[in-house]
Parts: sequence; C-alpha cells; structure tokens
Amino acid sequence: MKWNKGMCTAAALLAAVASLTGCGGAGWEGASAVGRETTDSSVFAGPYDSKSGAPAPKPAPAAPAPKAAEAPKAAPVATGNCAGYRPGMKADDVSNRLFFPTGDQNSSALMVWQVMPGAVRVNQPFTYEIHVTNITGGTLQNVALNLSNQNNLNIQSATPAGNAQAGSVLWNLGDMASCQTAVIKVTAIAGKTGTTGNCLTVSYANVLCTATKVVEPALTIAKTITPEAILGCDPITTRLTVKNTGTGEATNVVITDNLPAGLTTTDGKQNISIAVGTLAAGQEKAFDVALKAGQKGTFPNEASVAADGGLKAASNKVQTVVRQPVLAIECKSPERVFIGRDACYSITIKNTGDGLSKGTVVTAAIPAGATVASISDNGQAAAGVITWNAGDLAAGASKTYTFCLKGTATATLAVTTEAKGTCAAAVSARCTTNVVGIPALLLDGVDDPDPVQVGGNVVYTLKVTNQGSAPLTNVTLVGTMEASMQFVSADQPGAQVNGMNISFPAIATLGVGESRTYKITVKALKAGQVQFTGKAKSNEITRELVKTETTNFFE
Repeated sequence: MKWNKGMCTAAALLAAVASLTGCGGAGWEGASAVGRETTDSSVFAGPYDSKSGAPAPKPAPAAPAPKAAEAPKAAPVATGNCAGYRPGMKADDVSNRLFFPTGDQNSSALMVWQVMPGAVRVNQPFTYEIHVTNITGGTLQNVALNLSNQNNLNIQSATPAGNAQAGSVLWNLGDMASCQTAVIKVTAIAGKTGTTGNCLTVSYANVLCTATKVVEPALTIAKTITPEAILGCDPITTRLTVKNTGTGEATNVVITDNLPAGLTTTDGKQNISIAVGTLAAGQEKAFDVALKAGQKGTFPNEASVAADGGLKAASNKVQTVVRQPVLAIECKSPERVFIGRDACYSITIKNTGDGLSKGTVVTAAIPAGATVASISDNGQAAAGVITWNAGDLAAGASKTYTFCLKGTATATLAVTTEAKGTCAAAVSARCTTNVVGIPALLLDGVDDPDPVQVGGNVVYTLKVTNQGSAPLTNVTLVGTMEASMQFVSADQPGAQVNGMNISFPAIATLGVGESRTYKITVKALKAGQVQFTGKAKSNEITRELVKTETTNFFE
C-alpha cells in the first residue's frame, strides 16, 4: 500500500513533544542497551520540502557515535516496574522514547519506544518497531497509536496491520492491562538519500463508569383470622404477614389494623399498630395477635402496611364469625302420685343459640323423702344429684332425659334441674309432684251378748279404722237403733241421741293406721231378731260405710 509523506522539523519535534507527539528517526528520549541513543534534535532540522521531501539547504549535523551497551537512566517508575521495559535492539539501531500524555514518567500512563536501523539503503525495504507499554497499575481502555508526518518514508506493510487514511496510519490496540506491551513491526522504503522517519501520537480513552442500584421496594400484606369462634370460649387469632416483594429494602415499615366494633385485642385495644422496622428485599415477617369478642356477630376487616417513600399496601379482607350457644331447659312431672308409686320426671334441654354448646351437663337434685327408682341414658346418681353428660350440643339440637322417684310419705317432691356447658351459661327449671296416700276407711261392729233376754242390755261396739295410706279428715259415725231397742248409754263424750239415731262428734283427722272405737249400750224391749246399724264417712270417703249387727232378742 502507499503511504503519504510528511515532514518533521526540529521545531516541529519540540512542539510534538510538548503535545505528546514523538517523531521517529532521531530526537526521542533514551536508547536501548544495545544500539545508540540519538540526542541531537538537529537530525530532523529542516524544514523539509513538503512536495519533494528534500531537506533545506542547511545540512543536518552528523549523528553522534553510538554508545554501545549503554542504557539510559530510567525515571522513577510510577506503578510496578513497567517503565523499566526496554525493547531489544541491534548494535547499530537507534531508538527514541516518550511518555504520554504529559512527557513525564511519573504523571503519564503510556510509554512509547520507536526502534529503527541506524542506516538504510535507498529503495530497499527495511523494518522498524514501535513498542507501546501501559506503565500504570490498571487497565487502559481504547489505546490507539497514530503514525503521521512521514518523512521520505513509504510504508509497505505492518504487523499488526493498521488503518491507513489521509496520510496517516491508526492502530487500535484495544484495552491494555498493567505493564502490557504491544509491539508493531513496520516495513518501509526510503525513496531517496538523506533521512527518513515518522512522528507518532498515542492515546487512550478510559471511561470512568459509576453505577448505583436503582431499586424499587414493594410491600404486600396478608391477613388471616380464626374463621369461627364461640363467644367467651374459643380463642381468636389474627396473623399479619408482611413481605417486601421489591428489589430494595423498605424502611420504617408499620402495620396497622383497625378492628371492627365488638372485637378487640385481649388487652382491650381497638387498633393494632406493629412497628416492623426494615424489610430487606424478599424478606417476610409474620405477627400473631390474640383477639377477643365482646358480643356475637360477624366481624369483617382488613389491615394495611406503610413504609418510607410512600409505600402502602392493603391486605385481603377477612372475617370471623362469633357464635353463642344458649341453653333452654324444661322439666315435666306428674301433678300427683300415690305413696309407693313412681313419680317420673322428664327433662328436655335445647340449644336455642347459633353456636355449639361444648361439654353440656344436665343435673337433677333428688328431693328429701324420695328414692330413685330409675334413670335413663346412663345418668349417675351421687350425693343427692343425678347427672347426665350431654356432650356437645349443636345449635338447634335438643335432648331429653327421664328419671323416676318413689315417695315414701305424703309430701311435695320439688325437683330442681340445671343445664350448662363449657361455653354456655347455666339455666335451670323446677317441677313438683304431690305424693298422696290412698284413702280407705274400715267400719267393724260386734254385739255382746247375743242372744239377749228382753229387758236385758246389749253392747254394740263399732270401730272405724283408717286402713288406707292417706289421712282421713272429718270422720263421722252415726248409730241407728230399731223400735225394739232403747238407748241406755255411749262411752264417747258428746254423743247425741236424736230419736233412733246416736251421733258422735266428728274426728278431725284419722291418721293412716289409726282407729277409733265406740261402745253403745242398748236395752232389749221386744223379742225378735233386731239390727243395729252403724254408718261412717269422711271427706275422702264420701260414700257411707254401713255396718249392720243382728241380735236375737228373746223372752
């Protein structure tokens, strides 16, 4: 390929150094250990003819003699020992070095060496090298080397190949690590006698990139609650779970839960506020809060969460249903039974509320004067009380229990029954039964003597007995004579004779098993078979008992 020529004067060289441009051939700083160092910038004294490439009439002074095996003194190395790098050279090679971008090793990033043969033949190819070294402790980005201002130099090829355009060649060396050196080998031809060379510039474009995270925290809150509970019995718990579903931490996170009327925390608070603090991205926290209900009903509500930066979220809506069991009890019994007969009772309990009555128990007190005859449904009698375990009684459900008592005497048997549950208030009912006896009245009579001679006396003995199981009240007795008899006497005071009837005072109460005896003396007036009749009754025995005693009167 063909390369454009340029020129480089001593003044241009000085300006190039000041602007961090190096001209090859002579005048660059330094030399290798082998070869020679060109220090006289007049090697490139000019100016050159920009058209012909010929130097000005004033010839350049001869280059100094080579200094074999002499190495230039190295400036202090900025980072590591990168600036100590030296390219290999032949004995007659010349080299130049420059630090970029300031020209000072301690404040520069790149070191560039250009090594050329000390002399070349006209129109004969020769090769020279360009060495670029990163003398920093870090990576340099987008390093580029530019060759321009060619003097009597036709570049034939380069390794690596460069990009030739508008009289210059550009090598894009890319990123270079600390102390890394890139070597470019150039093959060129000098078209005429005199001098040949080029000028170089090197650059890099480090990019300082600073990034910060762009985050977006996001909050969610989920709420659960005991779905159903029995008032005053079952615990109610709500769980509040908050989570940061975003990409950054959420700060000053606070949960708020305003409870509906009738529902509070166990310490009586209507409003719940939980300071969660900071939630990292993806972090989740859950909080359990114990609640209590002051009444039955349905309690819907939702919670919310907020944090710095206006973060807000609302939970799902939940509800708890608080139910209440209400027991009712009814006791049925016979109004009256006879002594010795069973008095049977019926107890019915019912849950009239809307909640389950747990652990329901039914009791009946055994009254004094009664003994237990029978008990249904495995009821147990102990210490004067009959007990049934009704268990759990659902809303609207009912159960009936029966038992029988036996009264041993007339009395009123009053039975108190009660039903209660673990979560249901106690209720009671009372029923009574009158235990009564069976009234029974016995009337007996005898005559003595029998037969009786006319003119003699006969004694009629009448006896009333309560042979029933109930007292008899207002017991009366009346004796009736026939015409052939004459009343003589009666052994009971207060007896009244009215014609042929003899009446005795009424007995106010004749107890069970009690009896009363009456003796009536009558005189026989006329022979024949005669009869003396006794009649008894009471308030309980209203139909008269009649006792007739026949006696033979003779002469």
